[in-house]
Amino acid sequence: MKKIYSLLFSALLISSVGFSQTILQSYNFDNYDGHLDSIPVGLYISWNDSTKSFYNTPSSSGIAPNSYKFGLDSSTITTSTFTGADSVKFWYKFNGSGLNSYFKVYESADSSTFTLMDSISPLSTSEKTIVLPVQSTSHYLKFFYHKAGGNVAFDDLVIFNNVGLGVKKQEPLKRLAMYPNPSTTGVFTLDLGSVSTQLAAVEIYNFIGVKVFGKEIPSYGLSEL
Repeated sequence: MKKIYSLLFSALLISSVGFSQTILQSYNFDNYDGHLDSIPVGLYISWNDSTKSFYNTPSSSGIAPNSYKFGLDSSTITTSTFTGADSVKFWYKFNGSGLNSYFKVYESADSSTFTLMDSISPLSTSEKTIVLPVQSTSHYLKFFYHKAGGNVAFDDLVIFNNVGLGVKKQEPLKRLAMYPNPSTTGVFTLDLGSVSTQLAAVEIYNFIGVKVFGKEIPSYGLSEL
């Protein structure tokens, strides 16, 4: 609870950001053990080894073990075809000390000619989640590892389309209540009725037009500020 010391709040603006997320492809390696029949359906993996090409510990996995181990130079993972993607997300962690090792992500419209999206170097020995934009004309992704020492743990690959991401709509809300107003203690309750969104920004100004409070609310209806 945050107290706001002002006698009268007379201006209120709600800025809402709404979006829906469509997952086009999603892969984890929970059941992958290096055997061909354990490869997640929809992926082509160039190197598989039943004793070397996976991690089975939480420290080298994303949401849950197992993860894929890029442990061979020039090993690759290629996705199956997709349409309408605008983003890709994946988890990785570098295990080793190869300063000249790097990890590259490519995209392609035809699975033949690939264009570089990103080259990750130096690689992080702390776990990272990477999000990259995907061109609307792309239908395939490829992940490539150049090994000069160390291995890359790879997990939780998701290809998605964020419908409406970043589109903002600002409007005053008609069905709201704020009480007590004025507040002598600086604490009040803001009731936004049945309005619902995934993100809101509340800005409050005093009677001379000075902004005295701002806060983002992930989802809202009734909130004590």
